[in-house]
Amino acid sequence: MSIRRLDIAIWLGLLALAHALLVARVVDPPVNVAFAVVNAYFLLFGALLAQARRAAGRPVALYLAAYVAGYCGLIYLCFIYNPQWQPRFFLYAVPYVTLFRLPLGLTLLAVFIFAMLVGQSWSLQLFVALGAVAVMLHLVRQYRRDWFLVAALGVGALLFAVFLFPVFCLATTDSPQTLMETFGQDGVQRAIATSLLSATAAAAVILVFGVPFAWGLARAQFRGKSLVETLIDVPILIPHSAVGVAYLLLFGEKGAWGTLDLANTFAGLVAVQVFVSAPFLIKTVYGAFDAMGAQYEMTARTLGAPPGAAFVRVALPLGARAILIGFILAWARAVSEVGAVELFAYYPMTAPILIANQVSQRGIDQARPIAVALVLTCLFAFLLLHVARRLATGADRRHEAQAAVLSQSS
Repeated sequence: MSIRRLDIAIWLGLLALAHALLVARVVDPPVNVAFAVVNAYFLLFGALLAQARRAAGRPVALYLAAYVAGYCGLIYLCFIYNPQWQPRFFLYAVPYVTLFRLPLGLTLLAVFIFAMLVGQSWSLQLFVALGAVAVMLHLVRQYRRDWFLVAALGVGALLFAVFLFPVFCLATTDSPQTLMETFGQDGVQRAIATSLLSATAAAAVILVFGVPFAWGLARAQFRGKSLVETLIDVPILIPHSAVGVAYLLLFGEKGAWGTLDLANTFAGLVAVQVFVSAPFLIKTVYGAFDAMGAQYEMTARTLGAPPGAAFVRVALPLGARAILIGFILAWARAVSEVGAVELFAYYPMTAPILIANQVSQRGIDQARPIAVALVLTCLFAFLLLHVARRLATGADRRHEAQAAVLSQSS
């Protein structure tokens, strides 16, 4: 069914009448003219789109209902709730018809309205967070039309976004000029450098002893093995302030081994970071070696490789991805440690200690730029490690293919 000229004339007449009545009541005349143009865009092109959807056998009622709901929400938002948001109405209202062919466009428009109503000064951040969840769910539904899967993923993603949202707001609070000034402060540079260097050193130390230990634990069978596996988790269970006291008792200036005097030294800082971070690497690598099994290594042994060579040339390449993931987890945990470091190795000062110090002495406004600088630095380092993990994943798959070929040839 084609759209008649009489229908168009009636729509335009009703539109003109509505805006004539609207001029003296709510909106200034220039804004009213622009409002009428947008409204005409909705009606005319919306009718054409509805006709195309009807011809394709798609329901039109959804378009009409979404049009009414979205339009009423935008009018309330921009002309009643807060007149200062009128420019945003014209910015986000026009793409409605264009994007309606994709349900994601309508969803993002609804998310934007919700974020503007609820988010207040954090409306843009809320829109980005909720929009990212909406895009993810849309992509999942395109791949697999399972509503239970989408619902479970959506609830989990929304709750996770709620807890992640404060950090996102923190990272987008200060201007680039403020962040550059913060990065330029000597104390901040030293604290961030100390955090990155000590965490890298701690993760490297854990890598040296943790990988062989995890491999040996995965391959060995002995009485009490489950007890050893439980003891690995002890550093996670113990309050880290108690860890600082324990290290002071043994390695402090007046401790049992006071001649070492690791308190307030870089070595002491690395030591407590190793303690709190080691389980993350060991458990990750242990799980990978245990799931991998020993068949590939036994194949290498039957071909004449000694035990050390089988470990280096077979086990390590196959476990490279898990080793790198464990290294990333241990590094991240070491960077964020506060409790044990504050008691045992307050100096050299790390960035988390500097932030806590600034909050207690000068308030949150002084500590916020430092926290943002640390968050951005850690995110940049994490992205680099993530790229390395992707590369390790490709290498891991190649080694698995080579090991499979080797196993078949034997």
